Amino acid sequence: MEALEDAVSAFDGTVIMVSHDRYLLSKLATRIIEIEGGALESFDGGYEMYAAVKAQRAEEEQRRRQAEKDAVRAAAEQKSYRSKAQRAQEARRRQMLADVEKQIGELEDRLDKLERELSGGEYAGNFEKVSAVCAEMESLKLEIDEKMELWAQLGE
Repeated sequence: MEALEDAVSAFDGTVIMVSHDRYLLSKLATRIIEIEGGALESFDGGYEMYAAVKAQRAEEEQRRRQAEKDAVRAAAEQKSYRSKAQRAQEARRRQMLADVEKQIGELEDRLDKLERELSGGEYAGNFEKVSAVCAEMESLKLEIDEKMELWAQLGE
């Protein structure tokens, strides 16, 4: 391993390295490029800088989630007497929310099925079928996004 470290350190050009070895990354990397969820993000600096940024983001996300929980808890504590009409309206909202969640699940299942079919090579050489499947997948993604927005609005 030392020979590899020495060779890479002595090399004057650019080296693209894929590794899970934190020690090696700490010792040699001057930039970390992370690919997660289909997105690429570049972090200047070594592994320590990358780890610090990721830890800070995780901490911020945890604080945000806790603030949301606290807000929900406070709102629940503020609820007092509700009229029959208010309870009925809340029940309708919860039912709509459940329906939208079910629809999202069905759309995601259909999208997963199409992705498996496409990656399975079932349509290899059939450009028209591949184009049709891709168009349907794009349509499903848009519909899922719309349902997610509705779900978020109903959840408020």
